[in-house]
Amino acid sequence: MYSNTIRRVATQLLQGYSHGPHVFAMASFHTTAAKNDALGDWLQNLRFRFYHDPRHHLDNDKWAKVFAVEGNMKSGKGEFAQEFAERLDLRYFPSCDYTYILTAKERHFNTEEIDFLMDENNIFKKSHAISMDEVYTNPEDWAQMARYQQAITRAKFHQYADALAHLIRTGQGVVIEKSFYSLPIFEHAFKKMKWQKREVMRYLRDYRLFMQQNFLPPQVVVYLDVPAETCYKELQKSGTTAEKRISLEYLKAMEDGYSKYLVEAERFGSRVISLDWTDDRDVEEVVMDMNEMENLQVPHCRWDRSNTDLKEMMCDFEDSFMLHKMSVLSCPIQEMMSPQWMYFAYPLYSQSRPWYKVGYTNDKWAWLREPSYKSSGYIM
Repeated sequence: MYSNTIRRVATQLLQGYSHGPHVFAMASFHTTAAKNDALGDWLQNLRFRFYHDPRHHLDNDKWAKVFAVEGNMKSGKGEFAQEFAERLDLRYFPSCDYTYILTAKERHFNTEEIDFLMDENNIFKKSHAISMDEVYTNPEDWAQMARYQQAITRAKFHQYADALAHLIRTGQGVVIEKSFYSLPIFEHAFKKMKWQKREVMRYLRDYRLFMQQNFLPPQVVVYLDVPAETCYKELQKSGTTAEKRISLEYLKAMEDGYSKYLVEAERFGSRVISLDWTDDRDVEEVVMDMNEMENLQVPHCRWDRSNTDLKEMMCDFEDSFMLHKMSVLSCPIQEMMSPQWMYFAYPLYSQSRPWYKVGYTNDKWAWLREPSYKSSGYIM
C-alpha cells in the first residue's frame, strides 16, 4: 500500500499534478492563477523546488512570455508597457540607454566603479563621449553616431539576455520596451536619412546578427500604431530640447522601418499584435482581449525547446564571460574605436584602485609600474 502511494506521489512530482494551470506560491516563482487544490499546489511547489522545469512555465502559464512593446517616439509605449506589466505581475524592462551595462549589471561593477565610469568629468568618458542628445543635435557626425549605435546595441543585448534568463529561471513573464530585435528599425531610419556610412551600417548589421544568433525572439510583439504626424506634434510639445530638433522625415522613416520589422517579426515566429493607439485606450481592455486569445504563442515557435536547451541558455546568459564572448566582434572602423592610449591607461588606473577586484593593490605608485595586462577594464 505504501509503495503504491510513494509511486503515485513520485509520478505527480515528475509529471505535474493537473487540476488546471497551477502556479507557485513560493517567492522565487510567478503566480498567475488562483489555487483550487491544496494538495496539487503543494506537490507543484515541491516539484519545482527540487526539479526545475522551465517548460512547465512556458506551456502552462499563458503570460510566461517575452512581450516586446514597440512604437514610434512619443507613441505612449513606455506608459503602456509599464501598466501592462503591473496589471499582469510581469517583470518590466524599460527602454535602456548605453549605460545599462553599468547600472543594471551589479555583478560586474561595484558602486565606486560605476560612479567613476559615469562621472561626466571622467577623462575616459570625455575622450569617448556618447550622447543621444548629440546624435539628435548633430546627426552629420557619423563617427559619434556609429559609436552610439554600437554602444546601444551592446546595452540592448545585455538587457535582452537578462530578460530571457529571468523568464527561464523564474517563470515570470517579461515586458521589454524597444527590445534588441527592434534595432533594425533605427538602422533603416538612419540609412534612409543618409546619416551613416555604408561600411558602418554593414558592420553594425553584422555585429547585431553575430549576437542575435544566441537569442530567441519575443513570443509577442505589441505595436502601438500612431501616425508619424501625431508623434511629431507630441514631440514638439513635450520633448527635450534635442528631441525637438528631430524632423518629421525621421519619424516617417521610423514608421516605414516598423512596417518592415513587423513582417520580419512574424517570419521569425513572433505573434504580432498591432493596436491603433491614436486615441489612448484602456490597457485593461487590451489585457482582456489578449486573455480571450487561445494561445499567445504561434505554432512551431523557436521557443519549443527542451528543458536542457533552456537551462543551458539560461546559464550562458547569466555568465559574464559567456556574454562577453557573445558580444565581441572586431571593429574594422578606426573612428569607432576608443583612443589607443585608453587601452593602456585604464588598466594602469584600475590597478591603483583598492576597489578593483582583479588588480587589487595598496601601492599608490602602481600606475607608474609596468602593467600586468591581467586586468580587464571596461572602456566606455
